[in-house]
Amino acid sequence: MKILSVRDGNDGQSKKKGLRALLGIGIVAGAIAVSSTLAANININSGPVEFGQGVAQTVSCSGEQSVIVTPDSSFINTNIIVIPFAESGWDTHELDIDADSLTAGMEVTGTNIPTGTVITEIVPKFDGDNYNIVRISTTLDPVDGPTGNLSFGNNGSFKLSSIMISDIPAECANKVFTIKIYDNENSTPLSISDFGDGDTSAMVWWANGARGSSLNEAVLNFPADNRTYGDWYGNSYNDKLAIETNRYTDIPSGAFRVNLPKSVDATKVYKITVETQDDSPALNIGNNSSFYGWWN
Repeated sequence: MKILSVRDGNDGQSKKKGLRALLGIGIVAGAIAVSSTLAANININSGPVEFGQGVAQTVSCSGEQSVIVTPDSSFINTNIIVIPFAESGWDTHELDIDADSLTAGMEVTGTNIPTGTVITEIVPKFDGDNYNIVRISTTLDPVDGPTGNLSFGNNGSFKLSSIMISDIPAECANKVFTIKIYDNENSTPLSISDFGDGDTSAMVWWANGARGSSLNEAVLNFPADNRTYGDWYGNSYNDKLAIETNRYTDIPSGAFRVNLPKSVDATKVYKITVETQDDSPALNIGNNSSFYGWWN
């Protein structure tokens, strides 16, 4: 396994609001100088991306203590599942399918299915039903829907599927963590969902006992589409909860893991940014003015 080696520096601005902790991830050799208020250099060894390794970085609420940023990937194999499809079993963003072997992240191909369509979420069968609701990443034509056989598979590559932030200090309770992922070609973050307008960031309120919340409690929001989930929800993202904490899963105390709605090609991931801020009214979560307003 290739090792990510980190050398941290600090230009005295680590306590500034909105400070960014930049985590560089890549598949090229050499050192990438990260331009930020941290002025940290992150050295990337040669070879393909190796996920599952934690990198220590400082965020504005952590002071001299670093949080650990750990991206995780999974290998999606090339198995193809072909399922006969009834024309009546669909709407513009869902398919009704009698199959138990499909998973989030699989590509969907077939007549009248747009190129690049993937499964974003699967709602299990209800009692008495003979199909699952399969939510997909692109909108189907309301007139010319899918017909004939549908194929479900993948391109046999590593996908970034989740990001865990751990060793979060007590000072970061009641702060909002914003996570973004970048390739090495664009200044715009990569898409991590295909909900509505599509999201390029995940925002997590690390409640952790603040304002009457429980220890390790967290709330996740995808701001572009205004989807908000507590860590007690059972929504499936890459076959897991939207957000995991120690309250309901076996991840460490003082940590949260965001499971991305849409897996990202790991070979395109060169940088992950994490920034913290107060629970500002400007967050505009749902119909409320903040994470706390939604939770309360």
